[in-house]
Amino acid sequence: MRTLFLCSVLFVAGGAAALAQAPKGDVSVQIQPRIGNGNFCVDAKRDAESDGTPVFIYQCHGSENQRWTVSSSVNNQRVILGTGGYCLDVRGTNASANGTPTQLWKCHFGDNQRFSLEPDGRIKEVRSGKCLVATAVKDGAPLVLSPCTNAPGEVFMLRK
Repeated sequence: MRTLFLCSVLFVAGGAAALAQAPKGDVSVQIQPRIGNGNFCVDAKRDAESDGTPVFIYQCHGSENQRWTVSSSVNNQRVILGTGGYCLDVRGTNASANGTPTQLWKCHFGDNQRFSLEPDGRIKEVRSGKCLVATAVKDGAPLVLSPCTNAPGEVFMLRK
């Protein structure tokens, strides 16, 4: 069941970070780890449109595989759609392991495809409460799910 409520998210406008209300409806954005100074984006490997396509950090180039649609919020839960309409997905149905990788998968709106966007820029998987984390700031660095520790790699900016 998909239900959505509005929540605050971190947006970047004109290069300066600002805390703002997410607009009503779906929003297409680049998702950038704050530690990359706006030079790196969440990326789906080679514009692939298939189950299991790896998601990682890569230098921003503006292609479709770096554009994400963040759904409206229902009960502070959102889905993040990537290339081909596939959802950002935490591998497996149980995100108990630290460092669980992310991927694209056909949208089924299960717990491993639902996220909350926190006012401080963290993106949390709803069921586990764990954060998406950019493991490094370099091309191909995995985007994984791990406990929130206030590490710089778990803060993201959304840029239109």
